[in-house]
Amino acid sequence: MSLFLAWMPDGATLEQLCALRDGLRARDAGASWKAWRKDAQLHMTLRHLCDDPPAAPTGLRTAIDAVAANHADITMQFDRVEAWAPALVTRTSPNDALAALLKDIDSAAIASGYPRMGTQTPHLTLAYPPRGIRGNALAVPAPVDPGLLPIAARIRNISVVQTVTVLGYRQLASWSLRQA
Repeated sequence: MSLFLAWMPDGATLEQLCALRDGLRARDAGASWKAWRKDAQLHMTLRHLCDDPPAAPTGLRTAIDAVAANHADITMQFDRVEAWAPALVTRTSPNDALAALLKDIDSAAIASGYPRMGTQTPHLTLAYPPRGIRGNALAVPAPVDPGLLPIAARIRNISVVQTVTVLGYRQLASWSLRQA
């Protein structure tokens, strides 16, 4: 059961991300990628916190209150699809505002007692390979339809999310970023 900070896409962005996923799944025809993410699973992890969360995250709410108050909404763009070990992901183009948000979220998490667990590269997971196959040995289903990318998106909220089953998430809290 993981605990993490995430961006959950709004309705219009979610529809575009689902269209990208569905287009890639149709091109893959089940040959490589098996565990395609369901609509409700599409999110961008901003910071993994821990795998066995405490009953009440100590100080996290106050720390994220401050982060949200210091950042305006962020416009970003998903502009490419990559095969990583172990996932098929869509990536965002370089974005200074998003990098600053991720840095502040990381600092807030550390100050709240959640140790750093590696660097976060902004991405959204679309699928996982079958068990026993490494993602970096698989290719992106090609060609990616040029009508599916880029996808413009806006981060307006930060949510703390907990996995509740293999296929589900529970949003525990949400913070609105400061309006520009």
